[in-house]
Amino acid sequence: MLVEGRVVLHRLTLPEGITLRAAWEAVAGDDLLSGDMPPMEGFAEGALLPETYTYTRGDDRGALIRRMKAAMDKALDEAWAARRPDLPLSTPEEMLILASIVERETGIPDERPLVAGVFVNRLKRGMRLQSDPTVIYGLSEGTGRIDRGITRSDLGNAHDWNTYEIDGLPKTPIALPGRAALMAVAQPAETDALYFVADGTGGHVFARTLAALRCLQPRSRLILSRSPNHSSLTLRLQRHGSSLRRSSSSLRRRSCRRPPVSDLSALALATLRCLQPRRRLILSRRPVHSRLRLRLHR
Repeated sequence: MLVEGRVVLHRLTLPEGITLRAAWEAVAGDDLLSGDMPPMEGFAEGALLPETYTYTRGDDRGALIRRMKAAMDKALDEAWAARRPDLPLSTPEEMLILASIVERETGIPDERPLVAGVFVNRLKRGMRLQSDPTVIYGLSEGTGRIDRGITRSDLGNAHDWNTYEIDGLPKTPIALPGRAALMAVAQPAETDALYFVADGTGGHVFARTLAALRCLQPRSRLILSRSPNHSSLTLRLQRHGSSLRRSSSSLRRRSCRRPPVSDLSALALATLRCLQPRRRLILSRRPVHSRLRLRLHR
C-alpha cells in the first residue's frame, strides 16, 4: 500500500519463550497476511526466532515463516560459533534445546546466564536438569501451558521431555528461545551453583547445595484478605519453592500463643483463631508450590 509515496510496514511480534504452535497461530491469525500456512509438521519446535518482523499488507504467510526460520538458523549459528569450548553440548541442536529451557525458566535478562550456568554444571556432573517447564511441555502436548499447578505425580510421569525422569536433555526444544537465551547458553555465567528456586518476586536465588538453598529461600508470606461482603476472612500462607507436608490435624491448636517461627503453618492457624474465635475453619491446599488456604466462615 502506498500512502504519500511511502510503503506502510506492519509488525508482527513473536514473544520469547512461546511455542511453535503459538507462533503458527499468530501468523495464521494475522488478517493482513495472505496465502496458506505451510504444514507445521515440516518445522521442529524451536525452529523460529522470536522477535518483531515487519511486512506489508498481502505478504505471503509461508514467506514470513521462512524468514523466521532463516533468522533462527543465523542466530543459532552465531551463538554456536561464540560458544565456550568447555560446554557439555555436542551440536547446535543441543544448544537450542538448552536455550529453550533457559528461556522458559526465567524472563529476567540478567538471570539467563546464571540459569544456563546451573544447567551446564548439572550436565557436566551427570545430574538431571529437573526443570519444571520441561514437565509442563510434555503434559501440555506442545502448548507449553497447563491450567493447574504441577503435582508430584506429574514429576514422576515419564515422557520424552520430563527432565526429572530422563538423563541429559529432552528430545526437542520446549519453546522458541530468543537471541539472549542462545547467547546465555553459549557464554554461561561462571558459577558453582547447582540449584535455584523462585524468590517470590519473579526472580530466583542460586546455591551450590540444597542445604544452602534452603537457607537462602525466602520466608513464607502470610496474606490476609476479607471477602467483599465481610462474610469470610482468608489468611493465605504462601511458601515459595517447596511443598507443605503438614497434615490438617497437626495444625489444630486451641491456643492463641505464638508458635515457633519455624512452624509457619501453625502460626497461620493460630493467627486466624486469635482474629476470629468460634468460627468454622476450612483448610485447602494446592498440590505443589504449596499455598495453604485457611478460611474462616461466620
